[in-house]
Amino acid sequence: MRSASRYLLAVALIFGGLRSMDRAAWAADTIIADWENNGPTGMGGAGTDFDPAPVDSTASCTGCWFKDTATAGITFSQSTFGATHGTKSFQLSIVGHGTGGGDGLQDTHFDRPAQVIFSVSQNDPRALAIRDAVNSGNQGLYTIQFDVTYNIPALRALDWLGPPVDFPAKPTQFIGLGIFATASDGVFTEVALEQALPTLINPFDAQWNGITALTRHISLPLSQFGWAANPATPETTFTIGFSSNGNWGTNPASTNTEAASYYIDDMELKQFNPVAPIDYNHNGVADVGDWTLFMGQFLKSNPAAPPLNPAIFYDLVGGFGAVGTNGKVDFADLQEFQRLYHLANPGAGALGAGDAPEPGSVTLALLGLLCLIGRRIRGPLPSAGESPA
Repeated sequence: MRSASRYLLAVALIFGGLRSMDRAAWAADTIIADWENNGPTGMGGAGTDFDPAPVDSTASCTGCWFKDTATAGITFSQSTFGATHGTKSFQLSIVGHGTGGGDGLQDTHFDRPAQVIFSVSQNDPRALAIRDAVNSGNQGLYTIQFDVTYNIPALRALDWLGPPVDFPAKPTQFIGLGIFATASDGVFTEVALEQALPTLINPFDAQWNGITALTRHISLPLSQFGWAANPATPETTFTIGFSSNGNWGTNPASTNTEAASYYIDDMELKQFNPVAPIDYNHNGVADVGDWTLFMGQFLKSNPAAPPLNPAIFYDLVGGFGAVGTNGKVDFADLQEFQRLYHLANPGAGALGAGDAPEPGSVTLALLGLLCLIGRRIRGPLPSAGESPA
């Protein structure tokens, strides 16, 4: 019997000709904001700052966070609570009853309380890093990440309204933080609404009992921000902002002074290394050797650990998208391998977008391949006039 690996290797041709390719070193992560400095620093405020007093709807320094509007009841400050990078965080406090609520309306709903503008013309390293990532030709390699922390006892101590008028399916008490983006081309994108992000919580949920600082880590693909690649005429400014929603406060709105706070920290532009999850032969690149090892575990339950890199998984996509949790290597894992290989090896000879097969064609090809392997194991096809064994 011939080794099945020869036929597995043939599948590489279906995938557009996998081959080992050198990759450029992954760029260092860029801190967008960690709010360690109280006031502008660096080139035109290119440090990690929030807008100094007075906090209003006009930026007083480049690269500093300021109010999206002059709405009353929004305050910015620096805090040690919720610091996940260094010792300081960005405390964003909002008094109940905002743009979506009023007397008799059970809703706070403040839209877009805070934003920052990063300017390429100021040589702001954050703007330059975002510009280069946007125009890299592969925004899928980048994410923007940040942490948001809630003080559960402080939130529980507030008065809460409910149920909300605009999101009736949400819990009676809820609070959430979202994110939006614009650029010099004027295109506005609600990158991730506060109703959908894992920041949306009910502070009274029993699972938070005994927890003071609840931190959620958010990671968003750069491709979601709506910044169009244009290397010939790149964007000159990039705006990122936070949106929020919740239903705390008291009636009447005119006398309400109850504020809920978000604590935000460690916002980074991170470059994703797609090689790491599939470097089964531990040689620093995604190559045919990794593909052969992966296919050796395809359709297996409880797959063995990679012999040269046991810290990673063949089970790339588990239950509900979690890594290595459903105990089998199935078609979802095959698709994820294909995606990561494409990111790791862009260009001619790699699994390019133009030659990547549709899932159905991959399935048919694999079924045909498995049948071929099975036939080779059982013996040759019968000749004309013979009966199958």
